[in-house]
Amino acid sequence: MILVRGVAVMSVVKVFALVLIVSFGLTGCNLQTGSSSHRGLDWLSSASLSKYVAKNKSSKKSVKRSSKRRHGSTVKSGKKSAAVASRGRLHGQIARYARAEGVPVALAHAIIKVESNYRVNARGSVGEIGLMQVRLQTARLMGYRGSAKNLYNPSVNLKWGMKYLGKARKLAKGNMCGTILRYNAGHGAKRMNKVSARYCGKIKSILRA
Repeated sequence: MILVRGVAVMSVVKVFALVLIVSFGLTGCNLQTGSSSHRGLDWLSSASLSKYVAKNKSSKKSVKRSSKRRHGSTVKSGKKSAAVASRGRLHGQIARYARAEGVPVALAHAIIKVESNYRVNARGSVGEIGLMQVRLQTARLMGYRGSAKNLYNPSVNLKWGMKYLGKARKLAKGNMCGTILRYNAGHGAKRMNKVSARYCGKIKSILRA
């Protein structure tokens, strides 16, 4: 903003000085050579002034555009850095809670990818909440005493979601599709269904990628 104002002030000063010089020259020429020379210089001075003013406007626009570009790139860079930092913290929490429940970190990431695509505020059609789409009733069965709203907290959601996943894996004796079946359909599920089979297929594709 200061740079643009500075350019504007300098432009006004230069134009004023040029007008004085041209006016002085016109007066001198009029005294020496008469009205014919005066008309020639008047046309020349008008053309010069028009070109100068047009050039000045163009340079001011260029300064404004470059200033906007600089500020814009700073904002985008700042947002990107914040997003990267947030993902880093989330991945650290996922690894910590997964290991605490004996769940392979890669499997934990794959399930979160399918369940919520890492959206902490995800909400399912039958009340599933957060990163791991934990239902309040399911969390209650495992000992959770908090509110449904608190399950949107990534740390809380991961803690109880990994507990449920860890138990599902133990019941399945480490079998991947058996783990997915029990995580998706409930710990008591034993027979594979179409929905859980598709779910397991997605997990395998993610792990192979």
